[in-house]
Amino acid sequence: MAGLDPPLGTTVMSLQIDPTYPHAGLWKHPQGTSLTVTYLSLEEGIQETSSPNYSDVEITGRAEAYKIYSGTSNKEIQLSFHFQGTDRNSVKEDVIYPARFLDALKYPLTSGNLSYPPPPCLLKIGTLLMARVVVTSADITWEAPFDVKTMEPHSASVPVTFTIVQKVNTDLAYDFDGVFQ
Repeated sequence: MAGLDPPLGTTVMSLQIDPTYPHAGLWKHPQGTSLTVTYLSLEEGIQETSSPNYSDVEITGRAEAYKIYSGTSNKEIQLSFHFQGTDRNSVKEDVIYPARFLDALKYPLTSGNLSYPPPPCLLKIGTLLMARVVVTSADITWEAPFDVKTMEPHSASVPVTFTIVQKVNTDLAYDFDGVFQ
């Protein structure tokens, strides 16, 4: 399996709040507006899923229904993030903030008594994919060992489902040159 993992220190995946989102200024997080990952385990692979939707049309006297194409579901990308703290001082920056960043992407942004939809993000995975996405699922599992005094974990796993929500349906960046436009 050697050679499947990218070299350490290179940015292999980045996720940032879409700066064109009208309410992006409401995002307040210690992690800032982006998450950059320098190591991405490729053992589980990168799964993209989408399925066509068909409606049944029943016809009297016909043994089976007609299938009428009614669209295709949005493409989903499942990634599993694993964060590991190297020592007691780095747990917040290396584990808690990144895990909470991903979790926060499924909640609305608020200003006073108003709430706005969760922010869309720009997801970039090398030159394989660049897409505008929303987080439809993110669940944190805090993993042992825990600091006895603070109960801060030394690692966390966060499986995340990203759903592509393009403003304009493009070719899903199969020819992405690696630069955000």
